[in-house]
Amino acid sequence: MLYEKAPAKINLTLDVLHKRDDGFHEVEMIMTTVDLADQVWLRPAHDGLITIKVSEQFVPNDRKNLAYQAADLLRRQFKIREGVEITLNKKIPVAAGLAGGSSDAAATLRGLNRLWNLRLSVDELADIGARIRIRCVLLCSWWYSTCERARGKDTASSGPAELLGYPCEASDFCLNCRYL
Repeated sequence: MLYEKAPAKINLTLDVLHKRDDGFHEVEMIMTTVDLADQVWLRPAHDGLITIKVSEQFVPNDRKNLAYQAADLLRRQFKIREGVEITLNKKIPVAAGLAGGSSDAAATLRGLNRLWNLRLSVDELADIGARIRIRCVLLCSWWYSTCERARGKDTASSGPAELLGYPCEASDFCLNCRYL
């Protein structure tokens, strides 16, 4: 069995910049992870199935769960035959804006990268995570903070240098996720 920590995030700043022509608002934020975290346990399942056990009854334990979606996407992309049993011990309050579901999915990607010996880089995991709309910062949980500019559903992320006055650059996808 393999364990991954799935930290909550908080916004230190949140600026709504303007409403775009597509109806979305341009936002810019500085976020950080906090000690509050869900526990994600991964166990190989030789039956080829993905199953989810969740400690909270109102969190989906099927394909609607982001951790399930992350495991399914990774398994299909790399043609993995082995299944996985995912156990989520929820500590982050549900629907509280602390990114609990996204963090669980990111932790699932990180853990399955190790469990299935895929040797994917953080950038590669971030690309996969972006396909199910999870925030890149949670894949790089060793950071204390990040600067993100969100354009509707797309985000760009960069590291803690922004807190020191360096600019936050945005692109259409979350590709600039790396350790600094």
